Amino acid sequence: MPTKSSQSGFALLLSIIISSVVLAIGLTLLSVALKQLNLSAVSRESEVAFQVANIGLECSRYWRYELRDDFTQVTPEPTAGSLTIDCGGVANRVPAVDQDTVSGITINNAEYEFNININGEDRCLHTFTHVLINESGYDLTDYPVGRIETDCEKGAVCTVVVSQGHNRECAGLDSDLFAVQRELTAEF
Repeated sequence: MPTKSSQSGFALLLSIIISSVVLAIGLTLLSVALKQLNLSAVSRESEVAFQVANIGLECSRYWRYELRDDFTQVTPEPTAGSLTIDCGGVANRVPAVDQDTVSGITINNAEYEFNININGEDRCLHTFTHVLINESGYDLTDYPVGRIETDCEKGAVCTVVVSQGHNRECAGLDSDLFAVQRELTAEF
């Protein structure tokens, strides 16, 4: 009586093992590719927000120089809506310049917000410009200006600019889960 060889079952088992290994490697590569795709999308939006913040910082530096007399007024206080800033092709009036004076230290605070059009899409820019006029007769160290602390020598005019760039337009920032904000700060 002839006996059957069990070689055919072994070949089937070997092909199933090899197929499983190839499938596992393929799924791992797919997972890595999807993670990299997600990371590149997030980093693109982060870069857009960073560039918008950079535009705001450069714009603030430019207008701080151009409107230096308006920003350094001690008396009378600059009037609300009297300063017009053009940033990214969008003209905007600074809604208010608040002034705080304590012991010979005057701080003029200007805050403004823009929707800047980049590649056909509006992006939100929020900028705070703080001008510290030190007439106190002594040097200031770690003096609180806005949300940061700065140093300012006696008799100097020191400026702190905080620029917040977003990857979305200003109107929908609160409700947009994918809104990214980047902030740049400069002292000069």
